[in-house]
Amino acid sequence: MKKDTPFEWDESCRRAFKNVKDYLMKPPVLTTPVPRKPFLLYIAAQEKSLGALLAQNDDQGKERALYYLSRMMVGAELNYSPIEKVIKGQALANLLADHPIPTKWKVSENLLDEEIFYIEVLPPWRMNFDGVARKNGAGVGILFISPNDDLMMYSFILSHCYTNNEAEYQAVILGLGMTMEMGLNRLDIFGDSTLVIKQLLKDFKVRKDELVPYHKEAQRLLEKVLNVTLGHVPRANNSQADALAGIAASLAQFDARPEWILVCKRWVVPILEKASGEEETNLVLVYAIEEEDWHQQFFDYLEHKKLPEELKARAYVQRVAPKFYFFNDTLYRRSYDGILLICVSKEEG
Repeated sequence: MKKDTPFEWDESCRRAFKNVKDYLMKPPVLTTPVPRKPFLLYIAAQEKSLGALLAQNDDQGKERALYYLSRMMVGAELNYSPIEKVIKGQALANLLADHPIPTKWKVSENLLDEEIFYIEVLPPWRMNFDGVARKNGAGVGILFISPNDDLMMYSFILSHCYTNNEAEYQAVILGLGMTMEMGLNRLDIFGDSTLVIKQLLKDFKVRKDELVPYHKEAQRLLEKVLNVTLGHVPRANNSQADALAGIAASLAQFDARPEWILVCKRWVVPILEKASGEEETNLVLVYAIEEEDWHQQFFDYLEHKKLPEELKARAYVQRVAPKFYFFNDTLYRRSYDGILLICVSKEEG
């Protein structure tokens, strides 16, 4: 408006203002792309921002928005010339053309910057390993810790006697094999063997010939995990894996080796406590009668999302299922202290 020019708010101004308000109150909604129809790509570059819009004409010839991306220029990008910014915006346009995403989000003129690319990154799993070689046998211990602090403990008896370094490598190889079976993509590995960790990080050379095949196999498996880190911890901070390896090495000297070891927690009355009066013993016997395999319903739900037909049973399975974990054809239940307990049927028990 020019200075000293009379201003009149007439009916045409009111209609124009109302049309603007109606447009802002009803932003376009992203629609699903129609197969075999050409796409329309728009890119825009401003002083501090970039934008790209993927659109398509519908059957009535009206242009519909399919998806959009926008981001702020940061750091050295602010020094780009206008043509360089347009070229950078073309990369966003190419991405939209190759990967259109149907959605019901409303198009907004606000620059969302990195929120457009925001994804939830879960913490990685942790694996502690240890290997023990003794005169009468060798064993390894592997401890997995989930992002929810759930524990998975494993002890393995090695079929032949090895040196401590060979046993450590065996622990790494076994742990990586289990990692691939579990489908883990992010893993932090810790061990108390400085030599093995440094050799896997390629800080130390492998000088002993007997360690070369173990090193090659461990490196091959490490390359198959998308995101893996290796770190050294003192033996005092690796006590659980060390204890698991020690159990396996101790049992290796026996001919009859147990396949499963059940570790239970029990409260024992202190022997120094003096009992008053006659001693009483209270026994509580619990009998469970099961007509069918009780954990089959949890297996069906966790693996196949299948629920029982009865409404009450469906609600029970959905409520209790988060306490269970299915891995390698075995059902586990998380205890209160985070240990995964193996679930067995009535016949197996």
